Parts: sequence; structure tokens; C-alpha cells
Amino acid sequence: MEADIAFHLCLANTGWNPAVLYSLDASEEFLRTHPKNPNQYQLIGNKARAGGTEQFVSGLWKSTSGPGYIIKAWLERTASLRKQLVTNLEEQRAHYLNLIQQGASLDDQVTELAKVQRLEEGCRCVWLYVETGGDIGWLNQRTTNVLNLNGKRSTYLEILLDRLNRERIARGEPTIPSVTASDFRDIFALYVWRISSGNILAVKRALNHARLDTSVRYTSNNILNSERDEEVRTFLDHLFAELGQGRIDITILAHLQRYGKVTDEMEQRLTDYRALERSRVGVACKDPFNPPKSMQPESSISRICSRQRCLLCKEHAVILPESLPGIAMRMEELEAIKGATPAGDWFKSQFPDEFKNGQDVLRLFPADAVRAERLRWAQAISDGSHHVPGLNLVSNERGIT
Repeated sequence: MEADIAFHLCLANTGWNPAVLYSLDASEEFLRTHPKNPNQYQLIGNKARAGGTEQFVSGLWKSTSGPGYIIKAWLERTASLRKQLVTNLEEQRAHYLNLIQQGASLDDQVTELAKVQRLEEGCRCVWLYVETGGDIGWLNQRTTNVLNLNGKRSTYLEILLDRLNRERIARGEPTIPSVTASDFRDIFALYVWRISSGNILAVKRALNHARLDTSVRYTSNNILNSERDEEVRTFLDHLFAELGQGRIDITILAHLQRYGKVTDEMEQRLTDYRALERSRVGVACKDPFNPPKSMQPESSISRICSRQRCLLCKEHAVILPESLPGIAMRMEELEAIKGATPAGDWFKSQFPDEFKNGQDVLRLFPADAVRAERLRWAQAISDGSHHVPGLNLVSNERGIT
């Protein structure tokens, strides 16, 4: 099993196809110290499906989980096994040549030649190990190292997944579906894609693609499609969970889809926010009957805030996800007021501060949604279907508030 562990660790950290890792030839110099940095190594494999194109991986020798360190350690550990295989090969070759000289039958020659070729393969293979019966074995692409799981013949990955899934079930987490050695390349590519924030060039380099369009097709087929499928699955899971509680809350659904969890405290905070009074511009107010003196100096306990210029009220204003249309409306109203007001009067007022605060708030929302809402309100003001409070007064008297 240790050979399987070493092999799959290298598979997980190279992004190579299993065939490339299997084909490493211990008789060749495929692993060497970097010529410009003695602390680094270069690992070189050959991809037969790409016409023998070389696949490069570099890393630090000190990284014990890196493929270079693992392969070097495994070669040193199995050196005695390889030496014994070389001895066995020499003996088998001598026996084969002796059979030919003695005129043995063709069937016997073919049988002995197959033994020679198998030993040659073993001498070249990096992944040697000692079988249960004491013979020397090695990993290859044609046969699977058979292990035991609960009395059944199993592969290393089946044993690994069984252990992981038992732990995940105990934690209440979903199990991992079947995984093959060929899936490791896709998993590695997905990892690189995510940590690079979707950088296609990082994927190209990690997978050793010769052409960028190869990486584009690979990403589209193996990463983007799976991500879209996963998003659909998780959305449906969240949707049916909400239906099971007798509700469909769009805000909660959106949070679940983006972040994966809504705590009781979050739900209570959402409920409290929704219970707040809303102003004309769709902003919630913590205490509408007691506006700050800076907003309404003449305020009394029985009088609700009349100014409702919430973008200036940092003390009481609460921005909600559904506040976007009202804030976009107010920003376009300010644009209209600015266009009808002398510059000197504009800059003497509180309107510039209100406008700047509005810009800051709108950065909290998706840019496309902000653009669409502002265009909608700009058109409504332009065609007269929306009246801007105070605009006629500003236009006629050149006053400012």
C-alpha cells in the first residue's frame, strides 16, 4: 500500500495523467537538481499521447509532500529491490538465450521472452514494492495492486475513500463519490483554477498544455461545466430545504448559494432589519421618530423624520439588499439637481456629501444591477414620469437646500 500512497501523492501534486507517472524510467535522469538553484528540483515526464511531449514539474527539495522529494526517497528506499531485479533479469536473459541455443520450441521461447520483458519493465519502474508473498512487484497501468477491504478485493483508492467517507458520515458531511486515478488531473486543474481566481494561463502552465486553446477547451469541458452543475445541485438542495420549512426567502437562498450557511443569529438580524421602517429611498431607519439633530434640528418625539435624506444619516440608516432601487433613484435625482444648480450653490450645500455617500453605498451592489437601475431612473426623470422633489424650486429660484 505504501507504493500506492507515494504514487497517488505525486499524482495529486503534479497534475499529470497516470500514464506519465507510470512511465517514469528509473534508468534515466528524469529527476535532477535545478541548474540555477540547488534548493529546487526539476521532474520531467513524457506524455505518449502528445507525441512524447515532455511534462515539467519543479519544486523545493525540502517540501516533503512534493513529487520530487517523494520520488527521490522512494528510489532510495527500493534500491535493493531494483538491484535484485537486475540480478533476476540477467539470470532470466541467460536462461532465455540458452533455450534458443538448445532449439527449444517457439512456445517455450515466447514464454521465457515474456518473463524477460516483464523483468525489464520492473527494472525501469519507479514504483517497486514487496508483495505479500515476498516477491518483488511494481505498479503499472495495466494491472491494479489488489488490497483487502473487509475481506473483499479492493484498490488503494477504494480503501482510502471508504476511510474518508466513514469520517465524513460521522461529522454529518456528504460522502465523496467514486474517484479514479485519472480524476486527479481534473482535481488538480480545479485547484489551480480556484486559487488563481480563474486564471487560464495558470491552468495552461500547471497542465503543461502546448497551446492556449487546449487549456480553454479543457477548462470549459472539465471545470466550468462541473462548476455549473455543482451550482445547480447546491441551489436545488437549498431550495428544497427552504420549501421544507414552508418558505422561499430569496435573500436567504442567495446567502446560502454564496456562503453555504445561515446561522440563527443571521436570520434574526435579517428579521429585525426587515421590521425597520423604510424611507422614501428604500433605506431602513433604526429610529425614525428620533432623527439625529444634524438631520432634523426641530425634531420632537412624536414627529417622524421628514427630510429622509438617508445617505447623509450615518447614525440611523441601514442599507438592505432591497435598498438598491431607492438609492439609485436618489442618485439620479441628485444628478438632475446638480444639472439645474449653479456650481457655487451646489458645493455650498450638503448635496456633494450626499452624492459621495451614495456612490460609496452603490459599490456594495453588483455593478450591472446598479447600472440598470440608474438608467431606469434617469429615463423616468427625463420623460417626466418621475418627479424630483425640489427640482422646480431649484430651477426657478436658483435656491439650494
